[in-house]
Amino acid sequence: MEKNHLLEFNFKPKFHYIYSMKKLILKYHFFVLGLIGFILNSCNTKFRVWVGTNNEQKIYNLKYGEHKKQKMDVFLPSHYPENSPVVLIVHGGAWKYGRKEHMIQIQKMLFKNNIPSINMNYRPVSTSKKITYREQLSDIYAVIEKFNSLAQKSRTSA
Repeated sequence: MEKNHLLEFNFKPKFHYIYSMKKLILKYHFFVLGLIGFILNSCNTKFRVWVGTNNEQKIYNLKYGEHKKQKMDVFLPSHYPENSPVVLIVHGGAWKYGRKEHMIQIQKMLFKNNIPSINMNYRPVSTSKKITYREQLSDIYAVIEKFNSLAQKSRTSA
């Protein structure tokens, strides 16, 4: 009989724990959903290419440098003029904070309106890593150079 009593004792704390977690999740559901979204979004750093039915393209996390932050998203609608300008989106954050994912809605709006765009991350200012505005200007230049080199390659191969 002691054996049954031990099993029953071990089961109750587990049930109570699950009940408490459920109660917490229901009480703070916005926080939990936000946390889950943040975790899923922060894991989304792999290079991906999407090609639509009309040959439109979305290229995510294309590297333009060696630093882990030096990535860009390129959205190319299907029917834009060859000589049309491309919008370069540089996220806010006082050059220290933020990331390109904060500007994705603007990039999607441009895409819907047939406007090609580049949404970039840059190296944040850091005194310990000796990253200043000069390196950030260099990042902007590197993005433009990378895009132009890819555009040149696609023109010669077409």
